[in-house]
Amino acid sequence: MKFTAAHSAGVKQRSAGYVRCMGRRVTGILAAITLVVFFSSLAASGNTSSGIKGVLLNTTCPGPCLPPCPPCVAQPCPERSSRAGRARPCPAIACPDPCVPTQSPQPYTGPDAHVVVRRVSSGRVVARRAPTDGHFRVRLAPGAYRVHGYVAESCWVGETQRAVVHAEHFTRLHLAVHNDCVLAPQPAARR
Repeated sequence: MKFTAAHSAGVKQRSAGYVRCMGRRVTGILAAITLVVFFSSLAASGNTSSGIKGVLLNTTCPGPCLPPCPPCVAQPCPERSSRAGRARPCPAIACPDPCVPTQSPQPYTGPDAHVVVRRVSSGRVVARRAPTDGHFRVRLAPGAYRVHGYVAESCWVGETQRAVVHAEHFTRLHLAVHNDCVLAPQPAARR
């Protein structure tokens, strides 16, 4: 079999086309690998499974605040007569159930609630949340943070707590907010 110039040119054309086709395939595969590596590293750095979750608790007294419960004093009933004509004492009046303290604080569900998270080392704000149901959750890298919960209205006072976040763990916080304009009634002066 003799190779002619035409045959030699055809082989060169086919081999050039083969190289171009394979080059495109290799380039596509390298691009796909690069994208997979890029997005997996991005997900690993930004998708932390640690942080802070908590609730803003409204510690304002619901309605009028109750003073401390008075001590229970039992008083005997007055004597009454029975059908037989004999007098018998009735049992002492039972003390009422012990005072139930005001209800436990509920999540703050009003307007203008805010939670600000700062890194302790730099003081830089790393997250802000505006919870509408009182609950908040912030994904954070491990480290020390100051978390401040407040209501942006007059009379409201918030609370700041320090929280340490560990890897693969969410630190739980309960931050109190209360309205300083609601005052507990003062006990009456005894004469």
